[in-house]
Amino acid sequence: GLMLRSHVHLHLAAGAVLRAAAAYDAFAATVDRVVSEESDRVFLLARQARGVRISGPGTLEGRGELWCSEIDPQSGARVPKQRRPRMIVVEDSAGVEIEDLAIRSAPMWTVHLVASRDVRVSKVDIDNDMAQPNTDGIVIDSCEDVTIEDVSVKAADDSIVIKTCRLPDGR
Repeated sequence: GLMLRSHVHLHLAAGAVLRAAAAYDAFAATVDRVVSEESDRVFLLARQARGVRISGPGTLEGRGELWCSEIDPQSGARVPKQRRPRMIVVEDSAGVEIEDLAIRSAPMWTVHLVASRDVRVSKVDIDNDMAQPNTDGIVIDSCEDVTIEDVSVKAADDSIVIKTCRLPDGR
């Protein structure tokens, strides 16, 4: 995974594709403090960062199909592996922009905003496999001043959801 520090601008040019690794251990440097479904790893992580920007028009590719063990013959849904990374987590950060970007085939939650403020998600196209469980599009978790505009979300779970998870420090 990639750790995004303060004032970093990750720009994916037209035609550029940044693909997630296929092994859970490849995300050992980007561990999220919010554990979900026994998963705590992240493809792109901004923690305690200011002024981070992720922009396109390129594509983030999660390779979600690699994070399933089989297809359930009764439901037709993919059976997820026990541990899967999230695509983007912004935790305890401010002044973050995610814009003009395509995100494809998330293994789990796509954009998870945690205990952050002044976050803008704009012109983002999320396209996840409809048979891949728990690929929420945008999860707003204990945040303030979040703007979501001009987004398209295709996900097999919540498109945009507001929830409250607890960080290890009790926040």
